Amino acid sequence: MVVGVDTSASARLAVVWASGYVSAMSGTLVACSAVPSEQPTFDDRPERLAALEERARAESDAAEARARQVLTEEIGEPAAASTVLMIRAGGVADVLVEAARDADLLVIGTTPRGRLGRALLGAFRPGVVGATRCPVVLVPAGDPPG
Repeated sequence: MVVGVDTSASARLAVVWASGYVSAMSGTLVACSAVPSEQPTFDDRPERLAALEERARAESDAAEARARQVLTEEIGEPAAASTVLMIRAGGVADVLVEAARDADLLVIGTTPRGRLGRALLGAFRPGVVGATRCPVVLVPAGDPPG
């Protein structure tokens, strides 16, 4: 099972839901986080390319640290340690669809915030839901499961 992870409240709820489901099914949880991809450059000087590579590595390392922190805070150290973490460059929808290519289930959190938020999520969800080959669970924002 793949779960989208970021620091939002809805993603945290998705992590909790996915962890509980994976535990009940004795499966493997793959936590996936996206980092922005670099824009193409026509400046191919070695120092410029090295700087871009270092920046991408730093962003990936920071995303990994944030995802590990979310996992530890939400599902505890033992479960977080057994979770496979996948950090990929690209747009969120593209990264999640690719990560879920061979998955049995994709879990994502949703946070509609007014008309603009619903419009943005309306574009995001169909992009993910329509492109995946596995079922998608949308965990609604709200009070944490108790």
